[in-house]
Amino acid sequence: MTNPAAASPAFAPERPAPAATMQSPASPSRQEVPAGPQNLSAPPFLIGAYAATAGELEWQEEFYELLAAEPWVGGLEIPYLAGGLREPAEWLAGQLVKYPAYGTNVLTPIGGVMSHIEDRSWGIASGDADGRAGALEFLRGAADAMRRVNDLAGRQAFAYLALHTSPQAEASPEAFERSLAEISSWDIDGAQLVVEHCDAWTGVPGHHVEKGFLKLEDELAVIKKVGAPNVAASLNWGRCAIEGEGAELPQRHIEQVVASGLLGGFILSGAQDSDDGQWGPWVDAHIGLREHQPASVLSRDGARAAFAAALAGGPAYIGAKISIGSGANAERVALLRELAELSA
Repeated sequence: MTNPAAASPAFAPERPAPAATMQSPASPSRQEVPAGPQNLSAPPFLIGAYAATAGELEWQEEFYELLAAEPWVGGLEIPYLAGGLREPAEWLAGQLVKYPAYGTNVLTPIGGVMSHIEDRSWGIASGDADGRAGALEFLRGAADAMRRVNDLAGRQAFAYLALHTSPQAEASPEAFERSLAEISSWDIDGAQLVVEHCDAWTGVPGHHVEKGFLKLEDELAVIKKVGAPNVAASLNWGRCAIEGEGAELPQRHIEQVVASGLLGGFILSGAQDSDDGQWGPWVDAHIGLREHQPASVLSRDGARAAFAAALAGGPAYIGAKISIGSGANAERVALLRELAELSA
């Protein structure tokens, strides 16, 4: 088995990659699968595993086996790229069936969204009719992929579909309202919608922009008007830190969403304020803790405070996502376990 880190840098999840394809067997009938071991008093703890491991499927299979053995694991954040799922649907469904610990999963199409980042007419919050239609068609593909994996797994593998309010700089709350009303009417195979906030466009000269989508208050207002209670908001600590260029805004954002009553999910992921030789400042590279990556603005104490504040809002799930570019799979799982322990 080859360690992919020996030949490649840390996985950059926002860079689109071609989706693998293979022949599809007949889908089994759906059945109930018992949830994996977890603390039933807390929401499921999800892992953005695609950021923590990459490479050949044999290597990933070992990682998923080790991760599923952890009693705190409750599910995965799974990427949907411009060309579809990163891994074959059959393989992915097989992992979800083999390990009942992966009982609550989110499909995140941010990788596919970012493949259009240079096109400021494309997105579900676009005022351009063609650009908005293109983004909606892309999301229909994501919903179809969810249904495909569900059918192959014989159960509802995906509990949530994440939405992102692109385009950069030109996002319109009114256009997002129209899109959310339409998406809310779709049959997405029993999944719920979560609007994941990304760094908002500020228009401030010199302010770093990774995504540059809608402001959090605009997203919450649209959810309240159109989506609630069937749509919720989700936060990623690192993306809030990028927007605020520091560790203060994530905590304020958590408190803001908790106060709104709309917090559906919270994912811990860091950001850094300086160049570390691999990533520049305020890049959405899923940076780890400061104790391991000195340029990070996310400390253990900050992580504990963020989890505590988010849990006060009764989210449907919490979790963590960090890029891990080297090390054996057991070492990668150990780093993720450290983050999970900060939520206790």
